[in-house]
Amino acid sequence: MVLNAHITSLNIIPTLQDKDSLGTNERTDNFKVLNLHTDEFDTTNVKHHIIITCDRSGSMENGSSGETKINQTKHTIINIFRWAMENNYDIHFTLVIFDNVVDILFEDVVVTRDNIVDLTSIINVDVFARNSTDIGASFNTVRKIKEKYSAEDVKMSHIFMTDGVPTSGVVNRDDLVKLLPDIETQYFIGFGVDHDPVLLSKFAEKFTNSYYFVDCMENTGNIYGEILHNIVNNLLSSVEIESSIYQMYDSVNDTWVNKLCIKNISVDSQKNIHLKCSWEDIYNLHEKNRTEQLLSISYKMNKFVGNNTDSIVVDSEINSYNYVYKFLWKQKVLELLYKFKHSPLKYSRDEIKTLIDDMRVYIEEKNLGTDEFMKVLQDDLYIAYKTCHKAEAKIFISSRHESSSNERAVMVKNINTRSMSQPIFITRSFNQPAEMKDEEDEEDDEFDDYEILQDMNSLNLNRQQTRISRTVSAPNNI
Repeated sequence: MVLNAHITSLNIIPTLQDKDSLGTNERTDNFKVLNLHTDEFDTTNVKHHIIITCDRSGSMENGSSGETKINQTKHTIINIFRWAMENNYDIHFTLVIFDNVVDILFEDVVVTRDNIVDLTSIINVDVFARNSTDIGASFNTVRKIKEKYSAEDVKMSHIFMTDGVPTSGVVNRDDLVKLLPDIETQYFIGFGVDHDPVLLSKFAEKFTNSYYFVDCMENTGNIYGEILHNIVNNLLSSVEIESSIYQMYDSVNDTWVNKLCIKNISVDSQKNIHLKCSWEDIYNLHEKNRTEQLLSISYKMNKFVGNNTDSIVVDSEINSYNYVYKFLWKQKVLELLYKFKHSPLKYSRDEIKTLIDDMRVYIEEKNLGTDEFMKVLQDDLYIAYKTCHKAEAKIFISSRHESSSNERAVMVKNINTRSMSQPIFITRSFNQPAEMKDEEDEEDDEFDDYEILQDMNSLNLNRQQTRISRTVSAPNNI
């Protein structure tokens, strides 16, 4: 069996006291957590063709601390090639660079000790920032590469990176979506706060967990490392969860559903699904002594590692009140982030502040000041609070929502830069009343001593991903 599952609940059959202690939203429903965990599995026999498409438009010359975005990108690509050379994965690379002109630097290349120096030299010499941005033309080139090298036994993947908006060729978002190459696995990276998050989100809609935001230079390698891990160590193409009693939280659409499909789960990784079931149904089941399986789970393996399609039985239910209650806090945070990432100016910052204050009380009562799970949730709220009324609100809040809902190890952590060099915060409206300006400044000051977690989220970081991220992020020593 490659997939395991168990449910943890607040209480299987609650007492009246337990019910009264819950928040308003939990008085009618019992909240549970379904944990899915994949086993170790050897995926090194899979043949890969990875197309990396990188923006080299003029804005890539911007940067901070003496490091430009174009140089950081080159550094990361070289480290990716070094990682591929030093490991046993069967990977062919194609490197596409674009501004208003598209060039293919390497095509269907296997990185070896014999060619690594030449490849590195070409990257360092031929990749430099210039001109405008034609995303559509890069997609057309990738499509031709896909058609040229497509094979039944080769898993083709596409990693696309841009730091701006299309300024040349096709610029309409919907028209650009139509130009997306027909490749099953694709990831889209926005480098810096000047890219178009709506456009990249549209690109990523059909690809689960595929839009990333590079908020600072040091996160570049970690993001590419996480993406490479997802590609080369992909184990399950899909998992379907269905129940007539339980509802599952769909964080993509902020809805509760009776059938949920999760795509692309890697080796030795976990997914936590939020469930709810009415207390009335639970009492009825208990009184009737029903013991049948109330939740069906089936999975399909990645076709390149196996053809198995199977169903699994959920382990006996575990009762862990404090453990599940932390996920209730996460549920509230996800719902709030969802609202603010779509319409940040529609809602009041006070709503975020209230949840921050309530969570602080809970953390103090439960002595969770050093708990990483709760710390990540606090970071989510802090970043949402600090950016929700700024020009970059959608980028930062969407990114935190993506990382939290998809349980990523890499998270946005830097909200003090704009395009990697200038402060992000926009000037307050000139016609805003003075007393309102002072009030908002005081509210901001209240959280000025807050420190965001700077490390990757270790709760979502496994050994294989750690090794890849460290290699891709390591100083260039070639």
